[in-house]
Amino acid sequence: MQELIGLHKSTRTLQQKREAAEALLAKLPEEHGAARQSLLLGLVRRQIYDEPRWVTLTTRFRGHTAEIEVSADALRLHGIRFDLTAEGAQQVADMLGTILPTPFILELIWEQADIQLEPCTLPADAKMATTTRMIRHSRCVDEKIAGRQGLVANVGKHWVLSNRLGEPAGKRRNVAANFGWFRHGRRPIQTVGTVHDTAHTDYSQVVRLIKPMIQVNGHPMHIRHVGSSHELWGLVSDEGPLRFYRASPHHSQPIAHAAPKAAPPPKRPNPPAVSASLGLTGFPLNPKQLPEHTVGLRQNRLLAEIAAGLRMPRASLPKEALWSNAAGFCGVHDVFFDLLNGVPVSAAKLTENRETLKQGLACGRKWLAGIEAGASRYEIDYAVEGPPSLFTLFPTEVTRPLEAVSLAALSPTPGGVFAAVCRDDLGGAQATCRDGDQARLLFELKGGLLGTYAQGAPSLLSRFAASQAPTAEVLELSQVFAELATADDVMVERGRHCTATLTRSLVGLAPLPDGHATLAESLGKHATLCASARTGDLGYSSWTYVYRARDKNGVAVIERALAQRAAQLKVEPAYPEHLSDTERGYTKVLHMTRRRSLAEAAVVAQGNALRVTLQVTPTAPERRAMLPFQAQQETRAEAAARVIRALSDGETPSKTDLQIAAGKG
Repeated sequence: MQELIGLHKSTRTLQQKREAAEALLAKLPEEHGAARQSLLLGLVRRQIYDEPRWVTLTTRFRGHTAEIEVSADALRLHGIRFDLTAEGAQQVADMLGTILPTPFILELIWEQADIQLEPCTLPADAKMATTTRMIRHSRCVDEKIAGRQGLVANVGKHWVLSNRLGEPAGKRRNVAANFGWFRHGRRPIQTVGTVHDTAHTDYSQVVRLIKPMIQVNGHPMHIRHVGSSHELWGLVSDEGPLRFYRASPHHSQPIAHAAPKAAPPPKRPNPPAVSASLGLTGFPLNPKQLPEHTVGLRQNRLLAEIAAGLRMPRASLPKEALWSNAAGFCGVHDVFFDLLNGVPVSAAKLTENRETLKQGLACGRKWLAGIEAGASRYEIDYAVEGPPSLFTLFPTEVTRPLEAVSLAALSPTPGGVFAAVCRDDLGGAQATCRDGDQARLLFELKGGLLGTYAQGAPSLLSRFAASQAPTAEVLELSQVFAELATADDVMVERGRHCTATLTRSLVGLAPLPDGHATLAESLGKHATLCASARTGDLGYSSWTYVYRARDKNGVAVIERALAQRAAQLKVEPAYPEHLSDTERGYTKVLHMTRRRSLAEAAVVAQGNALRVTLQVTPTAPERRAMLPFQAQQETRAEAAARVIRALSDGETPSKTDLQIAAGKG
């Protein structure tokens, strides 16, 4: 390492440094392993790498334009591209204050590249991860570039951020997603693949970096906020709203020069008091208090959401699952969810953070009665100072809900709220949030909590304190929402925002490659409002969809698209190869029942409106086929409950319980 550090400080030419670095890197362990990766990460931590050159990409979606800065090449060390595991790539991104790409961003790089290379493929054998292959691959890429300058595509494959990271992993843990190597057109050799875990690497897995702050319609926004927006997600993803922003759950501290300095949220005038009281039944705000440019309303009943996330019926959920989930409100992660969904849980980390987890779970227990009684989370999409944004409401009877949270308190607390904390998962420091306007804040109001971005907080607080007649569009959203509000999961959206409703409902029920394209196009052109509502439990659910069109012709077009969608469902989707037999059987039954329900849906047109209702109900043989997986989940849940009880008592959970809960017992 010292020789490589010395080489970094030398005045040799790039070619001389590359030749010397090849000789030095050849001394590394030939086989990939912890020792080699640790050395490479140590060099990055010491800032021994070639400073990336940044190139701006342009992308458009639904009339919005974004500019994204990407590295012109893979990260290099004295001119040599080095491969890392997904975990290692994520650590590098953390240290440099960047993120990893999405498959969509890599497609943009290919399309807008100054230099489109043919892939440097080497034999797929036992030597793929050796240091020799790593050096040989980088040299091959350099030979193809041949001294040209600009944005280069096909410098390797890359670990990516994809919603497929949330797919069931069967017996495997630490699933990673990779993507890359384009030939012709937009489709790569390696489509999004999840066969590898976060400890895998080979010569091709080089690190491409993305700057997290992007320009949307001329406004700076963090890519997390863009990717999660139901209006903007298509600027950075082609998989719907992006749910994963890390390739590995393990965090690394930013190195000194990479991360933006902590800065408090902007000081703007707030109202002296907020008169809004969040209602515990129905929508928590009066329509008069909604922002003028509200475009979407959503409700998620927490108990139903927890059960769906754990793939268990509500009646089988241990109370500990609810504590653990609610601990997320209190600043600690949901250990129960992690255990049952294949997210790695380190016994050593649990022991190290024992006191914090104990406090967080104690805080989470305060929410138990409310969750059992049917508490919901509400999200509101709206436009703020140009770019779309969203805020979240948590009505609760918990007294002083922010009192016990382990999050940095904002100082001074904005006027009009009881308490305020930094909720920013990008990191807060000493009562500040790291990225100013883009910071996520949590406010305590009368009757509950408000989660919002710092940029929109002043105008929201002012709106809550006032009472103005809602626009006709906002009133229509509120009225349709009220009609469906008894459901567990409700979404109502305006016109061109309807793709989010579609992605979350019809496509999610029975996904097919490109199966929603015609329906999405029809909704985008003809629908003025879309709504979906779901009620039910594991394997059993009822759905209602409401579409309002500009005219009867629009209704007919949407109805034909729905019929075409039902016809597509005759094709059974492929199931991931890594699923265990038990999980494969369960997944297949779910797909069968959902496909059948969509094909049998009742469609009623009336005037400019279309209403679709369907029931998802497994047959007796299908119910029997689901039992082995349900029994497996209940066994794991019992062990996870023991883990949570131990943590809530400040004790270290047993290794046996951790193994059983993780599906390894």
